[in-house]
Amino acid sequence: MYQWRKDTATWQIGEVLYASIPFTWLLPQAKRIAEAHDGPIVLGGPAVDLMPEYVENIDNRIFAEPYVTPLTMHNPMATRTSIGCPNRCPFCINQHRELRELPPDWTPRPTVIDDAFLSTSDRHQNYATERLAHLPLVDFNQGLSAALFRGDAITRLQRLRLRLRFAWDDVRNESPVIDAITRAKTAGLRDIRCYVLVGFNDTPADARYRCETLHKLGVMPNPMRFQPLDVLVKDSYVGPGWTNPELRRFCRYWARHRWTAGVPYDEFDDERLARAEARVAREREKLQFDFAAERAAKGGCDG
Repeated sequence: MYQWRKDTATWQIGEVLYASIPFTWLLPQAKRIAEAHDGPIVLGGPAVDLMPEYVENIDNRIFAEPYVTPLTMHNPMATRTSIGCPNRCPFCINQHRELRELPPDWTPRPTVIDDAFLSTSDRHQNYATERLAHLPLVDFNQGLSAALFRGDAITRLQRLRLRLRFAWDDVRNESPVIDAITRAKTAGLRDIRCYVLVGFNDTPADARYRCETLHKLGVMPNPMRFQPLDVLVKDSYVGPGWTNPELRRFCRYWARHRWTAGVPYDEFDDERLARAEARVAREREKLQFDFAAERAAKGGCDG
């Protein structure tokens, strides 16, 4: 389910190269790819929607519909039943997108990336949950609105083998988030996670309060470092009251909380964890190299 590409997705059909760019900080890379390609190229994705001016002067760029769904090139386990959101959160791409229910020809898959599923019509939610009900697990990967998680919405979602995700973007929104978690547990839903926006109109103290509150409730916090919608260098923005090392340390601690469980935040050694992760990565790379060398020595035969 979590096979997300963290990079530009590219594929070629004939002479045409397609590139789907999810994040604005990948636009410089995508531009280099386009300029290095001899044939025509189709550029799309959220980053292009946000900053079309960055790629508008690429000589070999053409406009054509891809023959495959770009989403499947980023994650073959993902689907979408609606697009957009009625809220206008200033940190979110959906401030530019109206909520729209998609035609019923979408393919049921376990990772659902709707941004505002609970804001869609009752008819749409009923249809979508019926189509998703046969799957062994359904994860609304972008999160569900805590304020709308009540009544009929809970009843519909109980049909699914569900991984729940909420979002706690502002410390002042504590009440609807805690209420939603309480209702979820009362409904028998236990696999609950919560995105925590970090570095946008907050302080280190209230970001820590949100994560620690969720952890005490048995909910896994998932820190999401704020990235401006036009940033060309990832993690280059540092909000007021933060430093870049503290933002990095905070997000690493909570994103890897299974590793750091039992280590108080004030005692967390970010550099030590970084060294340990680098060592694990080197060991994994060595194992892969040794395995490939062994297979090559056997002529690529498993037995």
